[in-house]
Amino acid sequence: MDQARELVAAAAEVQVVAEAANPILGLNRPDIDSGEATLFAALHDVDADSLISGDKRAFIALSEINGVAVVDVLWARLICLEEAMHLIVQSANFDHVSAKVRANLAVDTAIGIAFGRATANSPAMVIEALASYMSDLHARTSGKYVLP
Repeated sequence: MDQARELVAAAAEVQVVAEAANPILGLNRPDIDSGEATLFAALHDVDADSLISGDKRAFIALSEINGVAVVDVLWARLICLEEAMHLIVQSANFDHVSAKVRANLAVDTAIGIAFGRATANSPAMVIEALASYMSDLHARTSGKYVLP
């Protein structure tokens, strides 16, 4: 739980400078919505930052952009929501995390399935499900999504 608090405390407002954003926003990909494009552009602007996103479709669309250096360097700093949850589950009180996730009806679909809808899944099942989602994303991005 402390790590989640640290993550929230370290979060900052996304600011995109037009000159820095142009390489990413200039790609004009209809399969990457403007919100994700803005986040990718902001990530490009600050080398020390990482991006946690639940939008796996945007990651897959980004992976279809080949040979563009400003895109290629982003991959090591992209974290899918399942990876973030995987890290939390391994370092926090599993029962507490599971109860919080399962109590939220609006939780991300993949996360909800991993933790169990009608009945709670075991820690091993949750970890296996999250790892499976990450492996699938790795495969669907032609290996560009970096597994932990």
